Formats: sequence, structure tokens, C-alpha cells
Amino acid sequence: MNISWGWRIAFAYCGFVVFMLFMVFLCMRQDVDLVAENYYEQELNYEQQIQKQKNAQRLEQNVQLQYQTGNNQITVRYPKTAEPAKGTIAFFRPSDKTLDFSIPVQPDTGGIQIIDAAQLKNGLWRIKMEWSVGKTPYYTEKTIFKE
Repeated sequence: MNISWGWRIAFAYCGFVVFMLFMVFLCMRQDVDLVAENYYEQELNYEQQIQKQKNAQRLEQNVQLQYQTGNNQITVRYPKTAEPAKGTIAFFRPSDKTLDFSIPVQPDTGGIQIIDAAQLKNGLWRIKMEWSVGKTPYYTEKTIFKE
């Protein structure tokens, strides 16, 4: 059977169109999660975020965060201050936003807060700590990898 060059071009074109439609179908099924729902609002407030980070860097003693695999807990040590720290600790999972959660900052009298890490799934976690002492706001971000 002898197929003319016109039919060959038509088959090649139709094959390409079918392939592209299949690729569009696959791409449309892929979930795309934004880093944050209110990304633009956060971008507008970024200058305040930078100021909070500078405030945290000026502290005599930085916030220390340790993940201990043996007893599966996270220990947060806040700088010693006259007033207790208030704020939130956000656990951010870059690969799955459904696992994100926040807890309040609740240090004991020694400035230590122990967080149970059993609820964290294995993988990379970004911990965003936003707290204030008196009227001074602070922000620190740490990354841990739970195995």
C-alpha cells in the first residue's frame, strides 16, 4: 500500500494534536498548591517582617530550637526577659499544605517550651515563630527534617 506524502503529513499532524491534548489532560489533573493563600497580602507586609527579623537578631540570646529524635520532641528556648513571650509557632510543610498547623507560644518560667513532635509526618518542616515581648515583635524561621 502506497500512502502519499499528504496523508503522512495529516497523520503526523493528527498524532501531534492527540499527544498535546493528552498532555493538557495530564497537566490539568495535577494539584498545584500555593505557598500561602494570601500571598500578595503577605508581600505587602514584608517590610514589617524584615523589621521583626532584625529585632530577633538584636537579642543578646537568640531563640534556640532543637529537634530531638530520641524522645520525639522539639525544645524551644526563648531569651530570658522580664515579660513572658506571646505569639504563635506555625509548622509549615512545603510539600503538603494540609499538614500545616499552628500552636501558641507558651514558655514555662524558665523560657522553655517543649512541643510533642509525634504528630509531625516524616520529612521537611519549616517552623515559623512569630512572638512578641511587651510591644516589641520578633520573627524567627527554622528548618527541621524529621526522619
